[in-house]
Amino acid sequence: MTDSSHDERGLTLVEVVIALFILTIIMGALAVVTITSFKATASSFTQLNNSHDRQLLEVYFPRDVLSANDATVISAPALESGAGPTPPLTVLCPNAPLGTAPANTTVLQLTWQGLPPQSTGTNQAADYFAIDYAVVPAPGASTRYQLKRFSCNSTTPPSTAAAHSYSELYPDTVVAYGLAAPTGSTYPAYAQCMVGGSGNDCTGSLTMNVTDLSDRAFQISGEMRSGT
Repeated sequence: MTDSSHDERGLTLVEVVIALFILTIIMGALAVVTITSFKATASSFTQLNNSHDRQLLEVYFPRDVLSANDATVISAPALESGAGPTPPLTVLCPNAPLGTAPANTTVLQLTWQGLPPQSTGTNQAADYFAIDYAVVPAPGASTRYQLKRFSCNSTTPPSTAAAHSYSELYPDTVVAYGLAAPTGSTYPAYAQCMVGGSGNDCTGSLTMNVTDLSDRAFQISGEMRSGT
């Protein structure tokens, strides 16, 4: 006759300990793989953003500099201290920041004279154009900043125009999204006169220096046109 009873013995303490030990090893390995994957994803995302910033700036900055026949830059020390340029920069574009506080500052202004106004007709071109580059806080972020481009025009020469007196030409454009926060020793974006000009005024080549959130720096250069 066959015994139909079942073996109801459970696991021994040693078997439970061994099973828990093996499970811990497996879970630890999975955790390492998951964390490494997250770090790699975050690093790739940051690198992609930084590459995108450089590509955007490469589109706008050299073209803007080539259009200009006058440029006013604010040096890195002046930006870091919040002092701004001497004499003060007259910010022409209506939405560009006027202040010299490190967190919200126009760092470069490019100007040039365009076609003269037509004496008759309704399609009259503005005489003067301006591009302002400014470092501004990113919306909703306390430690991330952006480099923003403002474009405007007017029939008034820059030398006699009042602040914010020009009219907006095109919508404001963010040309670098992931900038490091300004500090007393490092400013995330500033322009330099490389050739030509003196003091804050440039007449030759310009370089925009940018530091991203990963503290990696890159430069974009442009050559100014000569004459008006």
